[in-house]
Amino acid sequence: MTTKLKPLNSIPFLVCLALLLLNDFYLKAEFHNWVTGKLSDFTGLYVFVIFWAAVFPKRKLGVYFSTAFLFILWKSPYSQGFIDLFSQQLYPISRVVDFSDLLALMVLPVAYWFNVESDSFRLRLNPYLVSVISLFAFCATSLPEPIQRFYPTQYLLYSSQKLPLDTGHCCNEIIIYEIDSLFVVGVDQITVEGNELEDIYKLKYLRNLERRVLVNTANNRDEQLFDSILYSGTKSISLITDKYREELNFKDSRLHGKYERYALNGQLLISGRYSNGLKDSIWNFYDQHGSLYAIEHLVNGELFKIERYRDSNLKRTYEYKLRDELIHNKCFQLFLLLLFMIDVVMSLIISFRQNEPRSHKQSQLLKLFQSLYLPFVVFVIARIISALLPATSPLDIFFFLGELVLLYLVLFPIFMILFYLKMIKTSRDINLYVFLFALAL
Repeated sequence: MTTKLKPLNSIPFLVCLALLLLNDFYLKAEFHNWVTGKLSDFTGLYVFVIFWAAVFPKRKLGVYFSTAFLFILWKSPYSQGFIDLFSQQLYPISRVVDFSDLLALMVLPVAYWFNVESDSFRLRLNPYLVSVISLFAFCATSLPEPIQRFYPTQYLLYSSQKLPLDTGHCCNEIIIYEIDSLFVVGVDQITVEGNELEDIYKLKYLRNLERRVLVNTANNRDEQLFDSILYSGTKSISLITDKYREELNFKDSRLHGKYERYALNGQLLISGRYSNGLKDSIWNFYDQHGSLYAIEHLVNGELFKIERYRDSNLKRTYEYKLRDELIHNKCFQLFLLLLFMIDVVMSLIISFRQNEPRSHKQSQLLKLFQSLYLPFVVFVIARIISALLPATSPLDIFFFLGELVLLYLVLFPIFMILFYLKMIKTSRDINLYVFLFALAL
C-alpha cells in the first residue's frame, strides 16, 4: 500500500496540497476574490485526482473521467438537492454555481500525463500522514461560507431610481421594494469573514451596512455615487411583503425609531425600537396567537438579557456580558495565564541550573515515543483550560483537527530537540514543559 501511495509524496502534489490548505484557511478570508476562488478549484482538482489515482492505480483513467463528470455536476444547479440533504442530515457543505470554475478542468490532462512517480520529484514523507491531511483538505474546501443573519430583516432606504445592485454577488438575500420613488432594500443575511458570527461582530457590519451592500453587491466604490443615492431626512413606511406587514421608521438611510411587524391577518408579531440601524431598548416577540414568548433587552445593538415566556408566563432568563465587560474579562484571563507561564518558566530555569541527575537513562525509542504523544497531551490540557475559562466560544471539529495538525508540526521537533539536548532531566520537567505549552496554546 505504501508503494501505491508514492505519488502523494511528489513535490507538485505537496505544493498543491499546501496551496489548497493555505487558500481555504487564510487567503479566502483575507483576499476573498476571483483569484482565491479559482485557486481552490485548480489545486483541489489536482490533489483530488492524484490522490484517488494513487489509491486505485488500475482505475486511473476511470478516476480522471469520473472526477471531471462529478466536478461538472458539483458546479451545476443539479447538485443542490444532494447538498441540501447532506447539510441537513450530516454536516453543512456548500458550493457556488459558477460555470467559469469549469476552467479548472484543464488541470486534469496535466495531472494525467505528469510523471509524479519519478523519484526525482518526491520527498520522503509518510504517505499515510499525507493521505489524512488530503482527506481533511477535501472536507474543509466544501465548508459553507460563514453567514451573518439579521432578525428581523434589516432595511435600508435609498433615494435613487438607478440603484446599481447585483443581488447575486455578495448579499445572499436582498429584496428591493419601490415605494414613492424610494427604494427600500431588505437584507436578511450577508457573507462575513472568518468566524465573525457573534453579536459583537454583527455590530461591525450593521454600522456600515448601507455602504457594504452597495460596494459588495454592485462592486462600486464611487463615493460620489454612494452619497447621491442615500436618502436624507425622516420617513415612515408601511411595507407589505409576502408574509408580513412591516411598519418602518427611517432617519436618513437607516431604521430609527419604532418598529413593528404584523402577520397578514393583523396579529402583532414583533415590536421594538431601532437607533441608527441598531436594535435598542426592549423588543417583544409574539406567536401567531398573540402570546408573548420572548423579550430581548439591548443597548446600542448589544443583547444583554433574554426572557423566555410560555403562555405569557416567565420561564427562564438568559444574561449576556456586553462587549466592554468581555474585553476586560479576557484581559484578566490573559494576565493570569501569563503569570502561570512565567512561574513555569522560572521553575524550568531553576531545575536546569540545579543540574539534577537523571534517575534512569532513556532509550532512543522512548524519546521518540514521548515526542509523539506529548503534543496530544498538550492539546488535551489546553482544551481543558479553555473550557474552564468563562465566555469561551465553541469551535467546530475542523478547527480542532487543524489546530492538532499544526501543534504536531511545531511541538514534535521541539520535544525531540529538548530530549536530545538533555534539557528534560526528570519527569517533573516533562510535566512543566507540557503545562507551559498548553498555557501558550
